[in-house]
Amino acid sequence: MPNIFITLAILHFIGDYYLQFKKLAEFKEKSLWGVIIHSIIYSVPVLISLPFVEGDKYLMWSAIMCGTHFIIDFIKFFIKPVYYSPKNDEDDKKASQHLLKIDIRYFADQFLHIVVISAISLWFLIDNSDISLKQPFLILLNIKSEILVMLFKGFAAFIVVLQPVSLTFYKIFDIDLLADSKLPPNKDDKNKNPADIKGTGAIIGFMERIIMMCLLILG
Repeated sequence: MPNIFITLAILHFIGDYYLQFKKLAEFKEKSLWGVIIHSIIYSVPVLISLPFVEGDKYLMWSAIMCGTHFIIDFIKFFIKPVYYSPKNDEDDKKASQHLLKIDIRYFADQFLHIVVISAISLWFLIDNSDISLKQPFLILLNIKSEILVMLFKGFAAFIVVLQPVSLTFYKIFDIDLLADSKLPPNKDDKNKNPADIKGTGAIIGFMERIIMMCLLILG
């Protein structure tokens, strides 16, 4: 796996998941300004990486990644949400009531972003080139490039299995519906509410995935 793929994947997931808070995601669905703001924030990790990364045409291809990200999100803005619900039938037209409700736009959007990153990585391989950390920083860290690549792979794995996996589950399963179904008869009961249910589940999910990744890395 080329370094360029690992690096761009890390930058993509940080920009598209960790730097995209809920209010911005909601604003992005309502206004093109949200898409523009998100695209600018998405580009920040790439800009930060430029002084540290050494490689032919890295600036050009990272700019292409950011540009295509904006184009894909721009097109997505004009496409209405399309849901696939396998439990939906003619007798029950209220698809929103189903627990399993897959947002096709979300998966198509992420698929296209990954295709762009893969195409850039393939170009680097065809051109017999790759990227690396600049020599002054390698000397400063006092670490071999092979070990650094292994650390980056581990970091990329954690980046993927935390927020992206959580949001993907949220998109597949209607979490709000699941929480509402667990509401107590007395809605004034402040000890049991949807926020507690979702918040606790998210924390447990993060912890489980962190433990699983640690065990997998250790073999």
